[in-house]
Parts: sequence; structure tokens; C-alpha cells
Amino acid sequence: MCADAPVLPHDYQRYCEDNALQVVEIVPWAGAPEVIADMAGKALRSWPRASNTALRVALGVLTIGITRKLSHMTMEMMPLGYTLVARRTAHGAAFLMRA
Repeated sequence: MCADAPVLPHDYQRYCEDNALQVVEIVPWAGAPEVIADMAGKALRSWPRASNTALRVALGVLTIGITRKLSHMTMEMMPLGYTLVARRTAHGAAFLMRA
């Protein structure tokens, strides 16, 4: 594997290659702190008070400089999600014309 080749999420093929789309750009967003906050929120959703408290704590912690730096450092290996831009390939255009 090339050191400077971007690492794509393993399921992008489901949306792109299987539908004749070519990835133009894929960018991870948020990192480990946001993933942890998301998991805590999901785990506590049955208890509204605990969930609201966890949300307030997370919103406070996620704005601290060191947490933002950690988020940026970990977003490649543990992103909360991705923003993906794709374009239809010539094969995809031909497929759509036949349908």
C-alpha cells in the first residue's frame, strides 16, 4: 500500500462502485472525542436526564482546544462520518440510458 494513498472507508464501494460512481473526494469528519460522545449519548438515550447531562458535558468538552486537537489527530483512523463527493462514470451513464 502506498504511504500517501488515501485510506477509504471499506463500505464506500456499496455507494460508488456498485452504482457506477467514481469517488472524487472523501473527507472524514470528527474524531475519537465525538465518537465517544456519540456512543455515550446513544447508550444513555433511555434516561433523558442522564442523556441531557452527558450532552451538556460533551458540548463543553468538545470545545476545549486539546479536545479539538485530539479530534483532528484521530479523524483519519476513527471518524464519526465521511463527506463523499462522487461523479457518475461513463459506464454509469450508459447504464442509466438503457434503463
